[in-house]
Amino acid sequence: MSEAATKKDLNGLKKELKQGISGLNGRIDNLDKRIDKLDKRIDKLDGRIDKLETRLEERFDEVIRHFDVTAENIHHDLAGANKDEISLIKQKQDVLEKRVARIEQKVGV
Repeated sequence: MSEAATKKDLNGLKKELKQGISGLNGRIDNLDKRIDKLDKRIDKLDGRIDKLETRLEERFDEVIRHFDVTAENIHHDLAGANKDEISLIKQKQDVLEKRVARIEQKVGV
């Protein structure tokens, strides 16, 4: 059988319990401080990520604008080249028609 706890025993246990709780409170305070520091670091990272996203969006928009301008320039260049080619073909056709007409006159057709 166990003996009944004395008042001295209870006071000793009470003291140990207070010390244990005090130690736990200190550890909890340290954890709170570490969590606060981590929160601040996360907030900074969030800000940096937001800035990067904004810069990426701006850069993407810029690339799209450059692509559109380049595509438009290529379109105009091709249209101009096509027009030039058609003009050269018409000139050659005129020259050939005149040659055929001269040959027909000489042959008597």
